[in-house]
Amino acid sequence: LALRAIPSLVEPLDGATIGPGARFAWSSEPGAVHVLALVSSTTGAPDVHVTTTAQTFDVPDLSALGVTVPTGAAYAWSVRTQPTTVDGRLAPISTTPIAPSVSSSSWSTQSATRTATAL
Repeated sequence: LALRAIPSLVEPLDGATIGPGARFAWSSEPGAVHVLALVSSTTGAPDVHVTTTAQTFDVPDLSALGVTVPTGAAYAWSVRTQPTTVDGRLAPISTTPIAPSVSSSSWSTQSATRTATAL
């Protein structure tokens, strides 16, 4: 099991206002698998989790698909890196799904967190 270093969050800055087209960026080791989590504390605002090898994510406009974010919705965002290899013997033995907003330290490093507000 090879754990990666904690990513450094680049943009948006803490407390920024975001909307469609907003860019989330972080610096990390090339080739790492990252999980970007946008978790809202606002009722009715969707949480977003993106798994990528890129070090950026641009928020798409999903309103045509009926996905909207309430104006002023509060978000915390974080990025964590996944291990490059996983030994099956280390996998949790459970048939209970893990909620998307819950991270398991056996699967990832700690993550840095910032806040943002939806337009």
